[in-house]
Amino acid sequence: MKTPQLSGLVPCPSLFRRGASRDPLLLVAIVVTLSAVTACGGRQGPESGVVDTAVLTPGEAVDALPVVALDQFNLMQATGDTEALRGADWFTLHPRGWPADEGEVPSVGFGRVRQHEGGVELVEWALRDPSGLDGLAIAPANERPNLEESKAVAVISAVEGDSIVIDAGQSSGVTSGDMYFVLNRDVERWGEGRMGSHIGALARITDVQESSATARIVHSDTEIRPGDCVWFAQLTGDVSVPEVYLVFAPATPGGRAADGALPALATALPEYLAEYELGNIIVETWPEYIDPTDGQDADEQREALGEERFGALVFGHYEDDVLIYNATAFGVGRAPGTTIGVLPGGLPLPAPHGLSALSEQLVPSYVATALAMRGEHALAIYFLETALRSGDFEPGVRYHLREHLAARYESLGRTSEAFRLMNADIEDGRDSRDLHVLLNALSIRTSLDRSAGARAQWLLDAREFIDIAENVLPRDSLTSMRLYVCRALRANEEYDMAQVCAHDVLQQARAAQDRDIEYAALAELAVTSMRRGQPDGALLVLRDITQRTEDLRPEQRVFALLLMAEIRAYNEEDDMATRDMVAAIGLAEELDSPVVVANAYMQAAAVLQQTGRSADAIQLLQAVSQVYLATTQFSDAADALLAAGYLSIRHGAGMAGADGLHYIADGRANLLAGAELLYFLGDTRRVAQSLASAGVLEFQLRRRDSSVALFEEATRLARLSADYRILAEISERRSELALAGGDAADALRFRAEAEKWAAAGSLEIEFAPIDVPSD
Repeated sequence: MKTPQLSGLVPCPSLFRRGASRDPLLLVAIVVTLSAVTACGGRQGPESGVVDTAVLTPGEAVDALPVVALDQFNLMQATGDTEALRGADWFTLHPRGWPADEGEVPSVGFGRVRQHEGGVELVEWALRDPSGLDGLAIAPANERPNLEESKAVAVISAVEGDSIVIDAGQSSGVTSGDMYFVLNRDVERWGEGRMGSHIGALARITDVQESSATARIVHSDTEIRPGDCVWFAQLTGDVSVPEVYLVFAPATPGGRAADGALPALATALPEYLAEYELGNIIVETWPEYIDPTDGQDADEQREALGEERFGALVFGHYEDDVLIYNATAFGVGRAPGTTIGVLPGGLPLPAPHGLSALSEQLVPSYVATALAMRGEHALAIYFLETALRSGDFEPGVRYHLREHLAARYESLGRTSEAFRLMNADIEDGRDSRDLHVLLNALSIRTSLDRSAGARAQWLLDAREFIDIAENVLPRDSLTSMRLYVCRALRANEEYDMAQVCAHDVLQQARAAQDRDIEYAALAELAVTSMRRGQPDGALLVLRDITQRTEDLRPEQRVFALLLMAEIRAYNEEDDMATRDMVAAIGLAEELDSPVVVANAYMQAAAVLQQTGRSADAIQLLQAVSQVYLATTQFSDAADALLAAGYLSIRHGAGMAGADGLHYIADGRANLLAGAELLYFLGDTRRVAQSLASAGVLEFQLRRRDSSVALFEEATRLARLSADYRILAEISERRSELALAGGDAADALRFRAEAEKWAAAGSLEIEFAPIDVPSD
C-alpha cells in the first residue's frame, strides 16, 4: 500500500523533522515550539469584540459555582445554583479543588448558554477533554471567552477577498490543510441551540505563521466579517481525493435506463456538482429496476457493482405521485464511518410534481454518502447544513438529511451535535406519532450511544426500536437490529442474555437463509463466549464458521481467522495461533481494502504480543499507522504510533548492546510521531502524556537536560488541561527518576507535588515510601 505524503502535516522545519529519527535533539524540538504557544485567538484587540472573563482564583468562589453533570447521552447539564447562568450569554468550565499555590484556575472549555423556560442549556464550543467534564465548575460570562493554547476556536482578524486571516497559527497546532467552519457571530438562524446552526462558510488553511494563519474560503452562504469565529472541523493532510461512484437505477417497474440518459432521480445532480465543485464523483446508470422494498434484490445488485470501487446506489419505485425511495452504500470506502441508508421497505415520499422536482431534494442524501465514504466529513456537514437551511424539503426528506448530518458529526467526534439532532427528531416522532421518523432517528441514536460509550442508553434505544418496528417493518428485516441488541447486552456485561439473544438471531437468520446475519450471529456468540472466559466454546463456534468457507465473504473469513488466533494465543497454542494469523493477514492484503487491512493488522499485532513476538508486533503497528494515515484516520494513526513506541522501548530495554539501542531509538521516534499527530488534532492532554513518556526515556538514556525540558513542557500542558491524574503521574515519575539519580531533595519535592495533585483530584493513588539516606 502506498505510503501517504505527510508534508502537509509538518508546521515548520524545527518540529518533527523528517529523516532525523535518531537525532537526540529531536524530542526537544517540540518543547521549543510548544513553549511559544499563546492563547487560542489570544492576540485579540478591542476591535474583535471579545474580552477575557474575570480571572478565577482558587477557593470557595470556584467551589460555589454550579457544576456539570452529564446526562445519559453525555451532554452537559448544569446542577446546583444555576441562577447566575440565567442572565449569561456564555459560560466557562473550570476544575474544582485547584491548589491555591498554582495561581488562577485554568479554563478547560467554554460555550453558549441557551435560555429557555425550563432553565438553561449548555452548548459547548471548545473543550480540552470531552471525557473529563463531569464535576467541572461553570462560570457565567457575557463575552466570548478564550481557551489558551487550543486550535479549537479562533477569531477572524481580517477578510481579504476569498481569504481570511485567523489569530491562531502553528503555535496552537494549526497546520496547512486544516478545515475550519466559519461561525456567524449573530444568533443562530434556526434557534436549535446547536453550534452547527451558526455555520456559514467552510475554509481550508493554506498558509501558517507562528500566531496566525490564512485560509481560503471553500464555500460560503453568508457574509464573513472580522470578529466572526472559526471552529476547527477536520485535519486532512496531503491525501488525494479518490473517485467515488453514484449509480442510479430507473424508478419505474420494468423500466430500463436509456444509454446516456440519467434516471429522473439524478436530474438535479449535475447542478449540485457544479455549484459545490465536487470532483472525482463518477455518475453511472444501472440498467435494471431495483425493488426498493426488497432488501435481497438490493443486496444482489450491490454485490454486482463489485468490490474494487465504492459509492452509493440510488433506486426507487414511483407510482401514483408517490416515490418509495431507497439508497445504499456499496464497496468499501477509503474512510470508515456510518453511512445512512433507508429503513427496510423504503422511504415513502409524496412527489406530486414528478420525480425531477423531488430529485433536487434528494441529491444531498446520496452526495453526503459519497463524501462520507471518502472521508470528507467537514464538507458533507457544510453541504447538509446549508441545504437544510435553504431548502424547501418534504418532512420525510428533511428528517432523512438530519440523520445524515448526525452521522457526519459523529465521524468527526462531535457526538453532542449529533445527539441534539437525533434527540429533537425522536421527540418530534413521538409527538406526531410518525413511526418512520421515530424509527429512523432511533436507529441513528443507537450508533451514537455506542460511540459515546453510553452503554445503558444503547441497550434502551435498541430495544425500543425493536418494540416499535415489530408492527411497522418487515419482520425479516429486524434481525440486524436484534443483533445490535445482543451487542449492547454484551457491552453491558449481561452475558447470559447476550448469548440467548445471539442464539435467537442465529435461528432467525437460518430460517430466512440470510448468510450474512447467520455469520454475524455466530461471530457474536464467539466474542461473547470469549468475554465471559469460555475460550473453548468460542473456538467451537469459530470452527463452525471457518469450515463453511463457501458461505463467507473474504472479510468475514479474515475476522473469523483472527478471532481464532486470539483464542489460540489465549490458550497458549502459539503455533496454531500464528498459522491462523498469517492466513488472515494474507487474505486481508489480497482484498486491497484499507479498512479490512487496518483492522487485521491491529488484531494481529495483539496476537503477536500475546505470543511474545514483540518485534513483529512493532512492525505491524508501524504498518497500520501508515494505513490509518492514508485513510485520514489520524487519531487512530496516533494510537498505533504510540503503541509501537511504548512496545519498542520495552522490547529494547530487555536487550543488550546496539540492538537494544536501535529499538529504543525507534520507540522514541514513534512516540514523537504520535505526539505530532495529537498536537495537530489539538489534543494537549495526550500530548502531555506522550512528552512525559519521552522524558522518562531521555532520562534512561542519560540525556538529563532533554528529559527535564520534556517533563516541564508535559507539566505545563497538563496544567492547561487541569488533568489531576496526569499531573500526579508526571510528578511521581519525576520523583522516582530523581531518587534513581541520587537526588533525594528533588525526589521529596516531586513526591509532594504528586500528593498535592492527587488530593486536588480526590484520587486514590498509593505512593511508595521514599527512603532518604541519613547524613
